[in-house]
Amino acid sequence: MYINESDRRYSDMPHILRLKGHISTFDTYSLTFSRTSEVYRSPRGGILAENMGLGKTLICLALIALTRAETSVPPDSHLVKASRDYHVLSLAEQCVRYINRKSIPWREYANTLSESCLKRLRESPGYFYIRKQDNLTKKFSTRKRPMIQEMKYWLSPTTLIVCPDNLFPQWVGEINKHVKKEQYLSLKIHQSSLICLLPDSLFSTTSSCSPHPHLHQNLKIQTHL
Repeated sequence: MYINESDRRYSDMPHILRLKGHISTFDTYSLTFSRTSEVYRSPRGGILAENMGLGKTLICLALIALTRAETSVPPDSHLVKASRDYHVLSLAEQCVRYINRKSIPWREYANTLSESCLKRLRESPGYFYIRKQDNLTKKFSTRKRPMIQEMKYWLSPTTLIVCPDNLFPQWVGEINKHVKKEQYLSLKIHQSSLICLLPDSLFSTTSSCSPHPHLHQNLKIQTHL
């Protein structure tokens, strides 16, 4: 699943056979040879397991633990390309900005970084902008020129788990059973009536588990970074 998520590639269709020592391919459906083949792009990761007890929860927890140090990557169409800084940045600030824009997993090297570097990285999380719909969010200034509004989205290593109310205790039990919280992650159950967590609480969180549709409980697994 992790490989499919991180490395999507084009592959030959299952009915296409590549012949050794030849540049041509053989189509088992039409029984024809061709120099070009029909390809498909590998899908994103997923679990095809409807029955209970096949390990869906455990697979998800393993994926969360594997990617606990990785930061979410913004879509290519919403990358912050133009600089919006209005002052000259120091070398350290430029490094932090580059790390955030490239979504470099700096948390994997937290043990080798100085405390000052960790402080800068934690205080300056990555972000990207998404333009709102023009027909709803245009504002007209006194110069009669439309001003396009944008929303700022923060990047974090948090994994959000949304589950029904009846499955929430199961998730808590599976986490307590399989995750070594003292050595790897620390488990904290947060009782809250808030629907949305503040961004500051997500940057230091590995995953957030919330029952749906009434998000009256939020389960936060905080890292020791």
